[in-house]
Amino acid sequence: MNRTIKIILAGLLLIFFGCENSKIVDVPLQFEENVVVQGELYADTLFPGIRITKTIPINETFDIDSAQIKDAYVYLKINGVKIVPLHFTKKGIYKPAANFFVRSGEVYELDGEADGKIFYSQTIIPQKPVITNRDYNSSGKFMEATTQANPDEVYGAIWNIDKIDTLSANDFYSIVAVDNNASVITRTTTLPDIYRSSYYDGRRFIQVFSFDKQFKSFFNSKDNNQPVSNYFIQGGGSIAWNVYGDHVIGLFIGIAKSSF
Repeated sequence: MNRTIKIILAGLLLIFFGCENSKIVDVPLQFEENVVVQGELYADTLFPGIRITKTIPINETFDIDSAQIKDAYVYLKINGVKIVPLHFTKKGIYKPAANFFVRSGEVYELDGEADGKIFYSQTIIPQKPVITNRDYNSSGKFMEATTQANPDEVYGAIWNIDKIDTLSANDFYSIVAVDNNASVITRTTTLPDIYRSSYYDGRRFIQVFSFDKQFKSFFNSKDNNQPVSNYFIQGGGSIAWNVYGDHVIGLFIGIAKSSF
């Protein structure tokens, strides 16, 4: 799973009461357990599986062995025809009995039940972005790219140094939709000072990601609960999830990424 897309999925609301007469009043944190479903499906890669866990209280240390759900019932439907049951493996991950590749243009539906909660989601696997122009904006200190676009996709970009994943932006500057069917312009976050010098000329690269268009709503809402440090494990909040169900949150999304 790409390091940049391991972002985050929502947070527990904390309710604090103030003090009265300069006396601090301790109030228990309110917590409601949610099932969390995570699935990032990259075009032209092996299906990575689906992670199914549950949220934990904010005052507890996360432990995957206690957060994982081992007895969920879950399956995929591909292009409305092929049914693929998924089975628990480890660390909350559910995989098929036989490996298969995710392909652009395919439609994936996810159905399941975990801890008595039913959930559903659907995503389309986008096309691999084709970059037609790249530029380093030295005055704005970011990179940008013009990319061939499709109307059912949205796009984001990250900067990268020497084509090494660990030397890249850890988030997108923005996620943009298509104004027309021809092209879209994306930009990265500002590069750190160290990578702006002439020493890195020819070593700065831009990579564009295309997403199922549902990702734009998630991206625009994902920071609604900034005080929470890990959205996947602490749950809740006004975030635009695309996994639906009562007390179920999560992101099940098709992704493709360009060459450098």
